Amino acid sequence: MEDSSYQESIESKEKLTISSAGQFIELLESEGNQSKAIYRVIKPGWSGNGYYYSKDVTPQLVPLIQAKPMFFADHLEPKDKKDMIFGQKLREGVAMAEEVWADDSGQVLAKLVSLENPHTSWIWEAAQKHPDHIGNSIDAYGTVKTGEAEGKKGRIVQSFKGYDSTDFVYRPSAGGKFLSVTT
Repeated sequence: MEDSSYQESIESKEKLTISSAGQFIELLESEGNQSKAIYRVIKPGWSGNGYYYSKDVTPQLVPLIQAKPMFFADHLEPKDKKDMIFGQKLREGVAMAEEVWADDSGQVLAKLVSLENPHTSWIWEAAQKHPDHIGNSIDAYGTVKTGEAEGKKGRIVQSFKGYDSTDFVYRPSAGGKFLSVTT
């Protein structure tokens, strides 16, 4: 997938249709103060933290994200997580995923809409100005085995069994990236 086609959509800020591996997506002009984005949540391959995600495994995230569509700012610290009963703080909410799907290559994509949260609005500005510096990390769990893929040995994700959240971070490890943003 070429990111250059998405750059054009960032600049036009009008109703547009973009293609993602043969699928067509309509991105609407942002309304009021609400920002919208087409976002890549994960792509198959080796992650920066040593996990391998195959194109058959990554789509397992789609129904998990659809069930918990809010994206947050940063992960909870383990010490905070053990004391939480209901998950992330709403104050940290950044976006809602209106649509989530996997393309033919196994990338998981989402159409995001901002929450108009004054605590996290800076993320949208940063995503528009510096899309390569804001990504996400997925707080999920599943089954992993040691193995080899693409000529490299490491931890191979076999399946996702659960999911807590998708959180925006400075250094995404599995391909999370804003592909198109309107503010």
